[in-house]
Amino acid sequence: MNLTEYVCVICRRPLQVDRDDRLKCASCRVKFPASKGVQLLVKNSKDLIRLHQDQISHELSTLQTKVRQARTNKTPSDRRLLLDGIFAQKKNLILLKNLMRASNFSSTYRTPSKTKKKIWKDDQKGTYWRAQQLLPYFVRDWHQTREYKHTLKMFLGAIKSQKKMPRDKVAILASGASRLAYDLSAMYSSAYAVDNCVPAVLLVKEILSGKKIELLMNFPSDSYALKQQRIKIPAGQVKRRKNIQVIVADIHRLPFESDSLDTVITQYVLDIIPNHTLLFLEIHRVLKKGGVWINLGIPGFKNMADQNNHLNLSNILSEAGFKLQKKKLMLLPHLELYEFSRLYTTMTRATLFFVAEK
Repeated sequence: MNLTEYVCVICRRPLQVDRDDRLKCASCRVKFPASKGVQLLVKNSKDLIRLHQDQISHELSTLQTKVRQARTNKTPSDRRLLLDGIFAQKKNLILLKNLMRASNFSSTYRTPSKTKKKIWKDDQKGTYWRAQQLLPYFVRDWHQTREYKHTLKMFLGAIKSQKKMPRDKVAILASGASRLAYDLSAMYSSAYAVDNCVPAVLLVKEILSGKKIELLMNFPSDSYALKQQRIKIPAGQVKRRKNIQVIVADIHRLPFESDSLDTVITQYVLDIIPNHTLLFLEIHRVLKKGGVWINLGIPGFKNMADQNNHLNLSNILSEAGFKLQKKKLMLLPHLELYEFSRLYTTMTRATLFFVAEK
């Protein structure tokens, strides 16, 4: 068996490739599934797949109920708006469902289990996102809106300012649409896009393989759909790059060796994780000495006990083994899709940007 660049998320020992080209831990005897070049590197992969498939099926069933309710509306114009909005949501869900069905992951799916679903949510400590929640981010990032370009410029500036830092490996945690990982792969020998949303990761892989994906978006929102627009992603041609890997993993237990990454990037993730200490320690583990962690996100933490920690950022980073290099608090638009529809309302949020060195 050949050793791989990944380690077991349970025992931290190097993974091997078995006869079926699946990653396997020789110590734990655990096999990690893969499909179409996407590695599923979590300790409870069947529960995660079950969760996403059950969620998509539940959403489709809910939409059928909404269709019946909408048809009882006696005002023709209102009925048409409701049905068009539901159709757009249904089309996107079917796209995600077909991606899951076409993958080898679907073979691990069995009878739905509420107990298993709860175990996954508790284990991930609130980091689970539904795939359809990420679709507006695919539109924003792969169409390179003004907001995305400004964000990319901030990350590129922070990376280029590190004159002595090697550019071998970079990992983008909670990568979502993964356009940032794609752009940064031009600067590094290897780039890793890490997320725990299986349908979204499969969608990213389709885009990176050169396929065009069509989404039907509701504006200003799914809950108040006044207009539908077909949007193809990506906007232009995507050059295939062999140095970018898209993996499904828990950002609290990364499948990387200790002291193996030069840069770790997080974006809008600290505010949705109840216990930030686990993430801080895990990022510190995988970074090389002198490696850099770059973060952009809302200045706050989900756990009430940690709400004021962003005000004393240098101290909490120091406790985790980091040295704060740069910190900036600013107002930035969030999920700006105004260029697609003037009906869309852009939120402006206080945003914290920092650079920390191990």
